[in-house]
Parts: sequence; structure tokens; C-alpha cells
Amino acid sequence: MAKSMVGRRPLLLVLILVAAGLVAARSVRRGETPHFLTPPPEPDPRPSVAPAAEPPAPASSPSAQPDLFSVASSPAPGPFPRSVLPLADGSAPDPEFRIKGKINSMRSHGPSSPYYGRTRAEVWFRAEEDAIAAGFRPWAAKG
Repeated sequence: MAKSMVGRRPLLLVLILVAAGLVAARSVRRGETPHFLTPPPEPDPRPSVAPAAEPPAPASSPSAQPDLFSVASSPAPGPFPRSVLPLADGSAPDPEFRIKGKINSMRSHGPSSPYYGRTRAEVWFRAEEDAIAAGFRPWAAKG
């Protein structure tokens, strides 16, 4: 019968506490304060923020500044040839991508697949031929 570690945990705790007590006693004998009893240093009352720099000069035309809120014009490339990654909700990044790919099963589902609606795409392809070229097997009825 294997011994349980539950009975050894209190012993380990006692050993840790004894070791901490020995370190504290040695420090007191030397006239030092144990490092684990020393209060943390006071924070510096001076602000640590650097003085503000001058704001950048405005661009000569509004079109020169990048639009930080626009969506990328091209979808993110996927891990397979001619594949793209889905949007955060799993939808196609562009309407021309109609083939859903599942990486774990290496199975692709086109709009004619009965599983198309419930399949969450891990990659998207424009055409079934692109999915096949990437190594995916199209859904097919058994029979």
C-alpha cells in the first residue's frame, strides 16, 4: 500500500517554519532585521513621468494619416495554400470565400453540405479545388 502525501504535508510545513525561525534568529544575533520582516521601501514622492513632449505637427493633408479604425482590405492568410483565416466570429472574411475547412478532420464543407450551417470554419477557401489542393477532403455522402 502506497503512503499518502497528505500525512507528510504538515511535516513539510513545520520544517519550513523552523528554517525561517533559524534564519530570523541568526539575523537578530547579528543585529540585522530579517529580510522577510523588513518593510517595503517608501515610494518616491516625485513623479516618475517624463515631461510631456511637444505634440507632433499635424500632417499636411488628412489622407496622409493612417486610418486606425478601418478594417484590413485583404483577409489574413491561412496556414494552407490559398486559404484565409476566419473573422473573430468564424464568418468568412469576404463573400467570395464559400468553402469552410476544418483543420482537425482535414474536411471541407461547401454550401451543398448538410453540415455547412453548423460547421465553424477554421480556414476558408474560395473554391473546392483550392481546398483539395491544400489537402482537404470534400464532404461526400456515404454510400
